[in-house]
Amino acid sequence: MRQHGIRHLYTGSMAFCVSNASKSGVRFVAFDSARKWMPVDSSGRVTPVGNMSAGLIAGITESVLVVTPGETLKTKVIDDRAGARVYQSAGHAVRTVLRTEGVSGLYQGTLPVTLKQSSNAMVRFTSYNFFLNQLRALPASHAQGGWITVISGALAGVVTVYATMPFDTIKTRLQAVGARTRYRNSVDCLRSVLTTEGVLALWKGTTPRLARLSISGAISFAIYERVVQATESLRGE
Repeated sequence: MRQHGIRHLYTGSMAFCVSNASKSGVRFVAFDSARKWMPVDSSGRVTPVGNMSAGLIAGITESVLVVTPGETLKTKVIDDRAGARVYQSAGHAVRTVLRTEGVSGLYQGTLPVTLKQSSNAMVRFTSYNFFLNQLRALPASHAQGGWITVISGALAGVVTVYATMPFDTIKTRLQAVGARTRYRNSVDCLRSVLTTEGVLALWKGTTPRLARLSISGAISFAIYERVVQATESLRGE
């Protein structure tokens, strides 16, 4: 802050925005599309099992189309900056990985990423709808306004962090530079972490992720509900 100013905190913000917009777009569209096919209860609401299933489908779709290649590249570039600096830019990193490792090089750690994203989306959407329904059940005078979506989104973020942190830890380690020489697969990585560092190592880095997901959950779900309402109004529903 003293040396570079507040603008330094936003270095790379454009790439971050594009990445997150892509992930969120795919996630919410996939969830809404899958949700239309899920069973509903007597009040017309999608059942918890339906929300879980739709969230699972959304997470898998997001992982395959956007997250796995994006996270693999991000991890490689970050590790590269701390090492030999092989990559000159994000574009150069893509070309180098494709040339030296092929398309499969962009899909390192696909299984843990998919497990993480599918469980993430499943837990997040299910817990969000649970909290939302609980708050909407309050007396009408207390359940009005966008604050219930903000609170529901934040609480869903908290639940998601603690439920999915082990997947995130394994995913990050498998995508790091040199991971192929250290770990044979996801199970081997998990075994190595448990043996050398203990169970609690699976929840390392919880605090920053907790802050990020609770805030992003509050904002993204509030915007999501507004977009849904606006879309339904335009369609005359």
